[in-house]
Amino acid sequence: MLALDVETGRELWRFQSVDSGPSGPLSTPTVDGDRVFAIDAEGSLYALRTGDGRSLWSCNLVDQLGAAVPGYGFSSSPLVEAGRVLVLAGGESAHNLVAFDKATGEVLWSVFHAALGSYSTPVVGTLGGVRQIVVPGGDTLYSIGSSGNILWTYKGLGYPEKNPLLLPENRIFISLTEAGHMMQLEREGGTFRLHEVWSTTAIRRSYSPSIYLDGSIYGFDNNNMTCLDARTGELRWREGLKGGSMILVDQHLIVLDALGGKLRLVVPEPTGYRERLSVDVFAATSQSVTPPSFASEHIFVRNQEEVVALKVIRIGVTAGPSKGPR
Repeated sequence: MLALDVETGRELWRFQSVDSGPSGPLSTPTVDGDRVFAIDAEGSLYALRTGDGRSLWSCNLVDQLGAAVPGYGFSSSPLVEAGRVLVLAGGESAHNLVAFDKATGEVLWSVFHAALGSYSTPVVGTLGGVRQIVVPGGDTLYSIGSSGNILWTYKGLGYPEKNPLLLPENRIFISLTEAGHMMQLEREGGTFRLHEVWSTTAIRRSYSPSIYLDGSIYGFDNNNMTCLDARTGELRWREGLKGGSMILVDQHLIVLDALGGKLRLVVPEPTGYRERLSVDVFAATSQSVTPPSFASEHIFVRNQEEVVALKVIRIGVTAGPSKGPR
């Protein structure tokens, strides 16, 4: 793991895990205050100080908890919630989801509601008036409360590669290899039940997060960027790109091509694809799998060879409509 100066890219500190696998780590680190949590590809979880990279505590999920290493290695990111670090360990006989004390690394509790882990990360939000953690297990989508108590389970979906997307009106969208599925959570008293509303092949076969905004879902189907009606699943438009991944920042989609090294600023509109600007950030032969990230007025992108930081600057500000960021 590296810490880089935002303005210059100068290396501030470096931490080497015991064994991160031949391709290096796959999991995105999770920063929480003065600590950063990360899992290497072979299943070692580390808590480091953000100031100097010193290790505070660690846990080997395989040796200590019996977790099974996924085929491509661990890529699920830690989730910090209510003083706990939640990790999708994916043990075959126990410990599918584990809660660690954020300060000490002590195992507080674990649950075994699914037999497999996945490459996805649990997400937290309020559904049916209850704050809950939605866990994309490899064979079961399930939800737990703050103490690990099971709220609901749903079997029958395929192996998830992206995080679930929590939507208004107690809906959950999850994109799998062959199709995307819109699920509805119903509550009757203290009982929850999840059922499928619609499915589509217009968002699938992509590592990109799916984005929800103002009644539309934006995602990828192989190389095509698509927009769906979130209520019906109807395809609103499709734009042929070179695949890619995206995030939502300030009502704009920041899109990084999977091939070709181009970064695009796209206005999310249900009426059609509208690209505001684009810039070449990598070589034309480069491949990028990691989605962009954004912090401190900077967009950060990376591939297997390099990291690039771009600063967002607003220009041409007048009394009339803004000309937008550069």
